[in-house]
Amino acid sequence: VVAFTEVIKIDPSNMEAYAGRAEAYKGLKQYEEAKADYTTVIEKADDMPYMQAQAYAGRAEVYDLTDDTTAAESDCSVAIELLDQEDVGKKENVAEKLIRELKIKVLQLHAEICMKLGLYDKAMDDYSRLTELGVDVSEEKEECLEKQSALDKKNNGELPDKTKIIDIINAARVENG
Repeated sequence: VVAFTEVIKIDPSNMEAYAGRAEAYKGLKQYEEAKADYTTVIEKADDMPYMQAQAYAGRAEVYDLTDDTTAAESDCSVAIELLDQEDVGKKENVAEKLIRELKIKVLQLHAEICMKLGLYDKAMDDYSRLTELGVDVSEEKEECLEKQSALDKKNNGELPDKTKIIDIINAARVENG
């Protein structure tokens, strides 16, 4: 953290230093500081989609570690969109291998998060894309199908009543102030 902070003092536009410090903070479990540095990279690296994707992925990991699963899913989705851009990494001279590795990492994280959130269709899409990239996720796909099937049986193939959902949300709002 100290070394990256010194680099930032010398060159406040050095996005690699912010990203490195964010990773260091994450390793030290200083999650608020990590999120702040990832956010700085996201905001300042608008012409660097690969760097932004890395920052979104890192911040998603921090959100996941701090149980903000919805924010983690959102950041993963943005990272995937960035990595799907045709010219991602070109301006930054990033090797295709590194782009592929980050895409695999983000798709795996996104699938795990979607499983936690019960977004089985999104998780299945991620697993399909991972399979296309040559990653064996057959066990994960099977688990996803089982959970989706169990949910379908529980709901008798129907979505829950909207009134019940609204009652649950209102009760949670009252409980949480």
